[in-house]
Amino acid sequence: WVFPVPQPAFDQYTQKCIELNPEVSDKGNWQQEWEVQNLTGEELEAAQERKIADEQARREAMQITPRQCRLQLLAEEKLDDVEAAIDTMGAAAKIEWEYALEVKRTYSLVLAMMQLFQWTEADADTFFMEAAKL
Repeated sequence: WVFPVPQPAFDQYTQKCIELNPEVSDKGNWQQEWEVQNLTGEELEAAQERKIADEQARREAMQITPRQCRLQLLAEEKLDDVEAAIDTMGAAAKIEWEYALEVKRTYSLVLAMMQLFQWTEADADTFFMEAAKL
């Protein structure tokens, strides 16, 4: 009988975990063995494509309520700037801002807000994570 051992921690985008042949422990029991290896060039390329897809899927799933969005903007002292920018974007943007039931991370108004504040993807992710706590 082989005692299972959890896989060691590894970065799935740059490494892989390989199961080795079981070895006898100091107590005389067989136990599962693992080894972490760096990905090969081809594996690394595929893993990076997976990482990009995973990040996009995570961002597409991010959403907050309009209330949370406005409170977070207020906390960051950016609410007035956003409202002023939306006033210049036309009627459709105003309707979306005033009547949306949710604010998704990938919405065009969010992308415009990112440009307005020169936010990186990570900055926008942080904004949504913080707003979701409100």
